[in-house]
Amino acid sequence: MKLQSLLPAFAITTMLMSSPVISADLPTIIEHPTYHDGTLYIPRVDTEQQAGHYLDATLQFDNASGMWKLLDFYNTFPTEDIAKAGLMNPEKLEIIVTDSSPIQVFLKTTVKFGDGCIRYGQINQRRVGSTFEIVMHRDHGIYPAVVCADPVADEKVIPLQVYGLPAGTYDYIFNGQQTGTFTLSKDNTL
Repeated sequence: MKLQSLLPAFAITTMLMSSPVISADLPTIIEHPTYHDGTLYIPRVDTEQQAGHYLDATLQFDNASGMWKLLDFYNTFPTEDIAKAGLMNPEKLEIIVTDSSPIQVFLKTTVKFGDGCIRYGQINQRRVGSTFEIVMHRDHGIYPAVVCADPVADEKVIPLQVYGLPAGTYDYIFNGQQTGTFTLSKDNTL
């Protein structure tokens, strides 16, 4: 399914569900669809293939035609080669399940960046049945040369959205390749 056919329906739904009035000073990182002065910004569009398949879509409403024009978007191209797809490739994944109530589950990633210019980008997750799909993108920002000189190792902890789930075993898939399981020993409610 093409992005052009997905975005108009999503844009209309988003506009109906959100307030059209926002601050004139938009934040640098927008985590939810935002509408301002005839421009709709959608940070993430999922497809059947991948959570966050399309990122940073910008649409402009044209009053003359009564239609939305797609100005920009980033396609992360689901692929076997996660580097080509702009995704992170962690050296280690660790699942952390707390003993607290409600139970919290975290996915801890350990990444060694090839150079200091690569940073964590957008992180998307969704649950399909009992499987969590987590997609972590890379961000190739423009940084001063001194920052880019050496490889950088870093950890990122991603909270999984497990509140309200029944007891059971759940799977996770990280960037379409690395997999694992965890168990909720009881229904995860208060």
